[in-house]
Amino acid sequence: MLNNEDDSSVRMVLTVTTTGLRIQVNMKIAKGDPSAAPSKYELRSLSFEAHDDHFIVDGREKRLIVFGREPSLESAGDVFIMDPTKTVTHRHAYLLFRDGQLYFCDNASTNGSTINGRVLRGETMQSMMIRPDTVYSVALGKWGKSGSPVVQMRIVATQVLQTPRPLGAAELTLTFPKSQLPAQFYQIQVMSNNYLGLFKVEGAQLVHCATATQVFVGRGVDRRHMRIAQAEGTLAVGVIHGVFTARDGFLMFTDLGSVNGSFVDGERIGPNRARVLSRGAHVIGLAQSDYKVYAVRMELNVDHKIPARAALKRAA
Repeated sequence: MLNNEDDSSVRMVLTVTTTGLRIQVNMKIAKGDPSAAPSKYELRSLSFEAHDDHFIVDGREKRLIVFGREPSLESAGDVFIMDPTKTVTHRHAYLLFRDGQLYFCDNASTNGSTINGRVLRGETMQSMMIRPDTVYSVALGKWGKSGSPVVQMRIVATQVLQTPRPLGAAELTLTFPKSQLPAQFYQIQVMSNNYLGLFKVEGAQLVHCATATQVFVGRGVDRRHMRIAQAEGTLAVGVIHGVFTARDGFLMFTDLGSVNGSFVDGERIGPNRARVLSRGAHVIGLAQSDYKVYAVRMELNVDHKIPARAALKRAA
């Protein structure tokens, strides 16, 4: 656990540069009577960023940016297109940011999408990678007899580099009361820009696992996150049971709708509800049985300083 008494200890600072994208979308949408040429055009300009497998649009995190003529898209922070020709489908296409790459995807639309001359069409979703510092021209729908696009888009993405700054840390001890699995030890560093640094403690060393805005816990999560080993006593833990996040320097834990629940300091938290972990000691229990025994017990001590370690290495 953290040593709260020794305020003079040397902080372990890991300098990590994360790469995101700033995305600019300029749109030209045809208006008028579809039986004639477009009488005017609506011009729109969208700008947003993408980091760590999600977009940030007007302060909210989104997995996709959807383009289509479904009215509910506008309130969801997506792009609603008023199309009298109805050749743009309800959820025609979307942008996806995954593993540091941006993709434009046609959502198996009726009339397809054209991007830099390539037609994306078919019963299954098709996509094209959007490379940084390259201009992509996209066309959706067909306007009347002229066949000109209902929507013309110009998409440009540029790289954004960030260096999150450590703000504090929590040290975690994971035990497994219902199985013979050995205890596991982690440190989560709370960083600026709502990033988390996850480290596995191996003796006097910290092994850097991941720097991300989310650290997942469960039996089926990526090995860079907090994967719970499959054992007779851990099968009640969800495949993706919960997630640690940061917000304005505070560490938070959220249950992701698990069947057997998550408990913070003895109190069950609702599904998809974030619980702030204030400074001090906490116990998070995963999957409580009828005998009030957790399948996984996580003991945390949250502090506002980075504890010293003898060495630091990166996971292979």
